[in-house]
Amino acid sequence: MDYLVLAPPVCTPAEPPSGAFLLTAALAARGYDAALLDLSLELYWDVLQSGGDGRGGPDGNLPWALEYLIDTGGGYDPDRHRTACGILHRALRGFSRAHSGWKLTLMDLTPPGEVHDPANLLSLSESGEAPFQHLWEGVLEPVLSEHRPGKILVSLAYLSQLAATVDLCRFLQRKGQRVSVGGSLINSLST
Repeated sequence: MDYLVLAPPVCTPAEPPSGAFLLTAALAARGYDAALLDLSLELYWDVLQSGGDGRGGPDGNLPWALEYLIDTGGGYDPDRHRTACGILHRALRGFSRAHSGWKLTLMDLTPPGEVHDPANLLSLSESGEAPFQHLWEGVLEPVLSEHRPGKILVSLAYLSQLAATVDLCRFLQRKGQRVSVGGSLINSLST
């Protein structure tokens, strides 16, 4: 594989940033072997499968909530929608219990300390306090082993992705991967 494009956690599942998809499609259109891995969806899946805290299984109502939100055939019911979202949010709170100071919702991932402080984010990553190692090892590492990408492109669109992106880049560099980071957040911060 020539390129692996990564969308780091966390993006709202219903609103993934288009940059990573467009980049992957543009590379493929130019004849490169390129693939996209949405690590945000992988994080949500992992957290929801474990019940959020890594100790127990999912909430007994979680399968119903996911099915309701995925299958729109029954139409929109505001009460059921609110209930389903509440079940998901309750499961995601387990992430905060398991990772002190971190907060995960369907729209955001907030690290402890100042979210805009690169030194804080790097310190969390270097100290092992970033809660992503399991995701990198369980989801990303098998993809790297199987496809051996020549270069990895990380698409950073939202502030909610910044903490994970710092940790992701450190992980990839330790693995000897060639990494470039770009995207709309980088462009916004540079102006």
